[in-house]
Amino acid sequence: MNRADFDAASYPWVRQALQQANQALRQAEQADFSGLLAADGEFLPGVAYTRDCPLCDHPAANARQLFRAHGMHIMACAGCGFVYSRDVLLPGAEQARYRQSQSSQANQALKVNEAYRFLEQKKAEYVVGRLAQFSPPATLLDVGCSNGTLLEQARRQAWQTYGIELGETAVQSCLEKGLQVVHGSFPQDLPAHWPAMDAVALFDVLEHLPSPRQSLQQMTACLKQDGLLLVQVPNQRSLLLAIEQQKNNNYCHGHWSYFTPRTLQGLLEEEGFACLHLETYISELDRILAYDDDIVRNAWATLSNETPQLTAEGLWAQDMGYKVFGIFRRR
Repeated sequence: MNRADFDAASYPWVRQALQQANQALRQAEQADFSGLLAADGEFLPGVAYTRDCPLCDHPAANARQLFRAHGMHIMACAGCGFVYSRDVLLPGAEQARYRQSQSSQANQALKVNEAYRFLEQKKAEYVVGRLAQFSPPATLLDVGCSNGTLLEQARRQAWQTYGIELGETAVQSCLEKGLQVVHGSFPQDLPAHWPAMDAVALFDVLEHLPSPRQSLQQMTACLKQDGLLLVQVPNQRSLLLAIEQQKNNNYCHGHWSYFTPRTLQGLLEEEGFACLHLETYISELDRILAYDDDIVRNAWATLSNETPQLTAEGLWAQDMGYKVFGIFRRR
């Protein structure tokens, strides 16, 4: 198992193959963002609400604003330091963003791109290999399973797989592959006859949930005692985010909470999970090296006192990869 196997920076041809689809997604996102904003850059009335820190409930009024992005006020909590968007779309606007928006269609087009599928399949092999270190094949639920790449790989390794997904096109793709996947939201749309799970995967899900702590508590309804929770989230501590800040596409509608390895582990442990494995992966090294040396060094200095090691392995050693991945056991 090697993180470099699914690192886009390892494959120059991948960037070129994904360029057009990524550009289309960014353009679609900008169009969708603009449709929800007033002339002053704030959300239109009736589109969003404000919240306090989703981890400790410390008032947003006391938090430090880092910057604004697409109508969102990105805050650092004065109580626990967690970084979050003060502003969250109301459920109706959020559901429309997933089901009917230009960006949802462009996102699906990206995911069926051959280069994207190549990386996702490599990553799925890696993740299932990590999972095998802690459990023999059993039952696995993938929440937000997209096109089912993780479920396919797990099924090849004798796991009994289940999935739930909001995107209708993605669900249809899963069904055509013979996967047990339902269209809907977790947990209300889970079929009652599905069993309690030995493992649940949350890949790029937790950052989308307005109340991540409460959502994790709901996991106990479908996860066995001693069951495993697999989590992937964007890494707020990644070097590329430190360079690009509000210009980075992780600060977008739908991403409401911004985790680091430390804050992710802390939340999971507070909610009764023991950390078995935690790392960052996906370096984005080629994107980083496209910036001037001074910009890169200054961004590194905001994250670490160590001498910059601008290799994929150097970034991962400092927990500066673009994604956080962890495996946790329910206690």
